[in-house]
Amino acid sequence: RSGQKTIDVRKGKPRQGDRVLFVSGPHRLELQIVDRRSGALSDLIRSDNFRQVVPSAGSVDEAVDYLRRIYGDVDGVFTAYFVAC
Repeated sequence: RSGQKTIDVRKGKPRQGDRVLFVSGPHRLELQIVDRRSGALSDLIRSDNFRQVVPSAGSVDEAVDYLRRIYGDVDGVFTAYFVAC
């Protein structure tokens, strides 16, 4: 909601649609997808954008570790969804 996270990275190939819905308890936030890119996590999360993926991360490694805790395995194809706030 604050506009800090403008890239949402998910494991897998891109999905269809032009909107994404974030749900956290009673809070719902629907945003417009303006671009998407797929590839290895190391290609998607870089030093110039890691804070847009994980705002609390202090480095690319911290952002990747955060996603590793969610997905377990960080190999394979990931998709970065770029959203407009």
